[in-house]
Amino acid sequence: MDYFADLDEPDLSVHTRPAAPLVRANAMTQAEVHAAYTGETYVENCQKCRGSGIYYGRSRHGQKCFTCKGVGRFTFRTSPEQRAKARAQAHASKVRKVEAAVAGFAESHPEAAAWIAAKRGGFGFAQAMHEAVERYGHLTDKQMATVERLRAADAERDAARAKARAEREANAPVMDLSRVAAAFQSAFDKGAKRVSLRLAGFKFKPAKATGANPGAIYVTQGETYLGKVQDGRFKRSFECTEVLEQEIVGLAADPETAAIAYGRQFGVCAICNRDLTDPESVQRGIGPVCAEKFGW
Repeated sequence: MDYFADLDEPDLSVHTRPAAPLVRANAMTQAEVHAAYTGETYVENCQKCRGSGIYYGRSRHGQKCFTCKGVGRFTFRTSPEQRAKARAQAHASKVRKVEAAVAGFAESHPEAAAWIAAKRGGFGFAQAMHEAVERYGHLTDKQMATVERLRAADAERDAARAKARAEREANAPVMDLSRVAAAFQSAFDKGAKRVSLRLAGFKFKPAKATGANPGAIYVTQGETYLGKVQDGRFKRSFECTEVLEQEIVGLAADPETAAIAYGRQFGVCAICNRDLTDPESVQRGIGPVCAEKFGW
C-alpha cells in the first residue's frame, strides 16, 4: 500500500537558496595553520564572501565565490601592514613618474602644455591629450599638429576679442555719474549696507570696494549685464546696444528726476523697490526714507 500518494511531487525547477554553513567548508589545513602561527604566511578571509567561499547573489558563475574561487581565504607572504606600505610606495612612485612626464612635456612644449592645462577642464580633446602626456610623456605628431592648430585658432579669436574690447573702451562715451555716486555715498554715510537705483528699467549698483572694480558702477537690465561706468566712461558689454547705451547715458545725467519718473510710472520706490502707498510718496515718486537717505 502506497502511504505517500497524497503528497505533491516536488518541483525540482525551483531554485532554493541554501542555508549558510555553520562552519566554513574550506577550513585551513594543518600546514596552513602552522605557517600562519610561525609567521611564514598571513591568511586573510575573502572580503567578498566573508570567508565562506559561497556567493548567495545572482551570478552566472554559480554559487562558488568568484573572487576567491570558493577557497574563502587568501594566503600572503607579507603582513597587511607591509602590503599597505608597498601599495603606498607604488602609488607615490607612479605619481612621481606622472609628474615628471608632465613637467618634461611642459618644458619642451610650453605653449601646447599651457593650452592643454587651460582647456582640459571643459574640452574632452584637451583632457585626452593631458592623459596621453601623463601616460607616455609626449604626444604623437598628429596629436601635436591638432593641438597647435586649435591653440592658434584660440589665440586668434582672443586677439580679435581683445582688439574689439579695446576699441569699445576707447570709443566709450563719457558719462557723468557724479550725482549717482554722491547719492550712493550719502546712503553709505547714513549706515546703508547695500544700495541700488532703478531708472526706467535699468538698475545702477556700486561695485564692492573689495571687488575687482572698486569705484565702478554696474548697470543691468533684469538679469542682463549691460556694462559698467569706470573712470568716467561707460564700458558696455556685448549685450548692450548703442540705443541702450544712449538711454543709460541720458538717465545718469539727472538720476533724481529719472527716479521720480520711475516711481510715478510703476508705483514703486526706485531705491528700495517697495510699493508706494502713501499719497504724498506716490505724488513724489519716491519714499521719504529713501529720499532722505540719498540726500534728495
